[in-house]
Amino acid sequence: MNAGVKWAAVCVAGAMLVAGCGGKSGPSVLDVKGLSLGMGLSEANAVCKTLLEGSGCSVGDIQDGELAIYDIGESGGKCFGFSAMGMNLAGGGVTADANGKVNGFIFSGGLVNHIFKVTEMEDGDFVQKFADSYKIPEFKVSDANEFWYFDSPHGYRIKIKQGKGLTVKKIASANEQKFN
Repeated sequence: MNAGVKWAAVCVAGAMLVAGCGGKSGPSVLDVKGLSLGMGLSEANAVCKTLLEGSGCSVGDIQDGELAIYDIGESGGKCFGFSAMGMNLAGGGVTADANGKVNGFIFSGGLVNHIFKVTEMEDGDFVQKFADSYKIPEFKVSDANEFWYFDSPHGYRIKIKQGKGLTVKKIASANEQKFN
């Protein structure tokens, strides 16, 4: 079975299995290994240094900007990235708004394996365990079967892509969305 077909099969199977136990909305504040949206960027930097210890990645200094390459952050915000083998942003990073409050973070699959100790776990199994552990009611599969995602009415999106890459970012809450 080629990789594309295998991934599609995993996604379809995963879509049926990935239901957690957090009600319809998930937790109002999602805390992933000590990181949460809205926390201070300096505190997030310290948390990441602890999480990435022994991973081969280093945590960069806080700087002005966004992590546009990862589609997180905002113009006028601040961020820091992770570096490995001399490559900046090799493993992801954390972004914040102009006030220094975290509005997104991303970890490569390799870092997820390190942080969660799930190197041998299949992607679909990781999504299920993540949903159960963080009380996420249900992950959906993207239209192109490229990733699982959950949009909380509390204003955050969790995305887990093939290879276990993890993104959490702020989005409009149910109260902020306007359809009229």
